[in-house]
Parts: sequence; structure tokens; C-alpha cells
Amino acid sequence: DKQGQAMPEQAAIQLVTKTFGKPVIGLNSHNPQYGLLCVVAKTMQEQGGTAAKMLMQALQGTPISELAVTQNQYGKKIVNADVIRAFGIKPAASVLRGVEIIKTTP
Repeated sequence: DKQGQAMPEQAAIQLVTKTFGKPVIGLNSHNPQYGLLCVVAKTMQEQGGTAAKMLMQALQGTPISELAVTQNQYGKKIVNADVIRAFGIKPAASVLRGVEIIKTTP
């Protein structure tokens, strides 16, 4: 903020969206309700499954240095219906398949 203090996440997101007037995309599952267009958030199920596979490889003798460094491939998709409406975005029904649709929290 103007006093050099960290802003609450909700206020920061609202400032960015208001200042630039464009849809904003995020990474955390709790952010879309603050006015983001959408997020694809990491899921604990995917991270846990990946960790379990890596552990099994290590237990079966694969050296740790040979375990692949990976990143999430899938995630929880969340779209904010209020932002879609505000920007006049008309997504195809197939795009919304498997997506959680939420509204902005005032």
C-alpha cells in the first residue's frame, strides 16, 4: 500500500483487476472469489500420488538422483462466473466440463 505495508491478498487482487481492466488468472484455489477470472490449482491428490510413486521407485532401488523432477499435470479448475459475465466471455460448454464455477465474494 502507500505506507509500504503488505496488502491483504483480496485487496491486492482487486487493485490489480481494477487498475488493468483485464481478466486476471491465478494459481490458488481460494483466489477466484476475489475477482480472478480463473485458476488451475494444485491438488493434494496429484501431489500425493506422485510422491508415492517416487517413494516406491526409491524403495525398489532407484537412486534418488535418478528420480525425475516433475510438476503437476492436472489441477482443480475454477472459473468465476461474475468475471466471465463482466467481460462478455462466452466459453463453449466443452471448456467448462469438469470446472467448478463460483461467484465473486464482496
